[in-house]
Amino acid sequence: MSMLVDDKNSNIPREKGFFSVQGNNLEWHAWGAAHVIAIVFALIMAMFIFIFKHQIKNYFKKRMYLLRVIGIVALIFTILNRILVITQDYPFKWEWFPYHLCRLSIFIYAILLTIGKYNLIKYIALWSIIGAIFGLTLINMGPIQDQVTKKWFNRSVGVDNYFWWDYFLAHIFGFIAPMILWTVLSWKMKYKELLISSIGLFFFALIAFIVDWIFDDYSVNFFFLGKSSAFTLPLPSNLAFLSFWEWRMLTYSIVGFSATHLFWLIWILQRKINFNNKNEINLKI
Repeated sequence: MSMLVDDKNSNIPREKGFFSVQGNNLEWHAWGAAHVIAIVFALIMAMFIFIFKHQIKNYFKKRMYLLRVIGIVALIFTILNRILVITQDYPFKWEWFPYHLCRLSIFIYAILLTIGKYNLIKYIALWSIIGAIFGLTLINMGPIQDQVTKKWFNRSVGVDNYFWWDYFLAHIFGFIAPMILWTVLSWKMKYKELLISSIGLFFFALIAFIVDWIFDDYSVNFFFLGKSSAFTLPLPSNLAFLSFWEWRMLTYSIVGFSATHLFWLIWILQRKINFNNKNEINLKI
């Protein structure tokens, strides 16, 4: 195993390896082949669910116990991930608590599935999809700089590393699982329920923003709302300031509110489109 070279502006060097938070032999490439394949796989799965939604619903109808199994498995992998983050000495200690949008969503509906509170999951399903989309498309698993301390974390997490697989499988799960659950459980979401979901998302984001602010000296960055966040929305240069910390809570709240409404409308639309046994499309108006 090789060691990363350290300097006065970087973290303490660690050994590379399959379970190392700094990566292994293969380097991270944003929108490289592995990244694109992961996203394409998620999109194909979404299309598969859309086309075969009735078959999927009928399959689970006789095997509802599988939902609880999915919840238990998701909960186990969430706990295992936290154990590895802690034991591998991840440099950002606040990451020990899974309070990013996608991880938090997965953790909550893993618990709800395990205890059988299926109907409550629809209130967080849209959050999970939003978090997964941002996580899959805007991820950076290469070197990152703490915007508060200005220190670099010299990681390069490629496809031969556990944390690459954990990250992409978790976010693909966060993207696909809500669609399967919504299909199997035949949720109907009224606008009042959508508002409750949107307000709940804002509430959790506000908590993250306040905690990030209070513990700014420790570079806490839940929901990527902290001053230490290097995460920014892909905005035009003249609007880039909207991703700066002073505007971030307002900007991300607007994005989150708009996204929940957009995906809610898409879900309503897809319910009106069905495929019959001859693969012909039936549109209900």
